[in-house]
Amino acid sequence: MSFPDTVVPHYASDRQVAGFFSGALNVEFIDEIHTMKVGATRKTPYARHLKEALEYLLRERPAGSREWALMTGVSFWEEDHLYGYLQDLYDYFYGDRKEPPVARIRRRRRPGSTGREGGRPGPESVRRHLASELLQPVRRLP
Repeated sequence: MSFPDTVVPHYASDRQVAGFFSGALNVEFIDEIHTMKVGATRKTPYARHLKEALEYLLRERPAGSREWALMTGVSFWEEDHLYGYLQDLYDYFYGDRKEPPVARIRRRRRPGSTGREGGRPGPESVRRHLASELLQPVRRLP
């Protein structure tokens, strides 16, 4: 089985689900996950597919930290941190968690960065980027 195409439900068949994992959970946007809650909780096929994919990931735990990093660009220190984050995300989207989860991840500086540039993208630029990502063909992992 290749991760995530044949492992994560709806990843290969629903571009929005693939876009969520590769875009919204990407290292540059993971801290803006709260902007995705409305779309994730609507009564749409995408929202249903996303919920099923998250439930499967939490139940089966098919990805290690390495596979997750290849899919999203986000590197969690341990698998327990990865699945703890996904559980918190699920509880935020579909449960009674009020605040969005905070990912305890390894942060890498961009090449040429001093780490002092400051300024994360604002929610509006994140929304625009994610919208454009969802309109692009799904990128397949090698």
